[in-house]
Amino acid sequence: MQKDLLRHADIATTMNICGRALSADMRKSHNKIVKQLVPESLLPKK
Repeated sequence: MQKDLLRHADIATTMNICGRALSADMRKSHNKIVKQLVPESLLPKK
């Protein structure tokens, strides 16, 4: 799914770019984007 959202032709591209451990700032930013793109009903419950 991430590959498709980022429009990468190959999953290896996605893993090379996004597969590394994220810093706390990057994780926070990513979560904000996901919350805007993914319906709340599909997000994991806390």
